[in-house]
Parts: sequence; C-alpha cells; structure tokens
Amino acid sequence: MSQTCAIVFEDKPDSAFTQAIQEGINQFNQEQAGDYNYKKLCFSLRDSEQKIVGGLVGETYWDCFYIELFWISEPYRKGGYGSTILQMAEDEARGRGVKQVFLNTFSFQAPDFYEKHGYRVFGELFGFPPGYKCCFLTKNL
Repeated sequence: MSQTCAIVFEDKPDSAFTQAIQEGINQFNQEQAGDYNYKKLCFSLRDSEQKIVGGLVGETYWDCFYIELFWISEPYRKGGYGSTILQMAEDEARGRGVKQVFLNTFSFQAPDFYEKHGYRVFGELFGFPPGYKCCFLTKNL
C-alpha cells in the first residue's frame, strides 16, 4: 500500500457512504462483466382500500432476476396471490431477456413454496438463524 489511509468502523453509515461503495463496485463490475442492464422489478398486492398487504421486490441484471423481498400478509396467504405474483414477476423477467432467477429464504419462511414452483436449492447455510437454515434457490426461466 503506497498511500496512508484510515480504516473507520461505520456503526451507522449514512447514505453517502453506501452510495460511494455501491458506485465503486458497480463501476468495477461493469468494467469486468459489461453493462448490468439493471432494472427494479416490483409488484404490490393491495386490498380494497389500496393498503399494501404484500408484494415482491426484485431486480434484473446480467440476464438474471434476483428476488430480494417477497411477502404476503397472513390473511391473504393461501389465496393464490403469492403464486400469481411470482408468475407475473417471472413473466416480466422473461420479457426482459432473463434466463434464470435466484433468491434466498429461511427454512421457517417459504422454501416449500418456491420448490412447488420449480425452484431448486443450490445451497444452505445451517444455523442461520440458530435452529434454522438459510436456503438459496434458483430456477431457469
């Protein structure tokens, strides 16, 4: 290391810190692997009063679809909304030229739901959180 720098613990990083790190990694990644073609991919589930009672938050880049968040409020589960939103999201991703989708979920959340929809586990992190596991799933579109 030719330059002297200070390493600082960021207990409560502000948005400028996060943005600087994100921009740095984005620039490096694009130099290595080409344009991200990044876009958010989101669907909301709203009740009759337009209150958000569920939804999916994801993003597409490099011909992949990453499902970051997916939640349906308890009273609306088992009504087919989750399956419909997942199918709509996959269809939108296909329309963007996406070839595969990936996500992680905890064993107490919804791995069975995803497997029912053709996803397969490609990794597991045991003991995260204690007594459970984090499951990593993927599906070719």
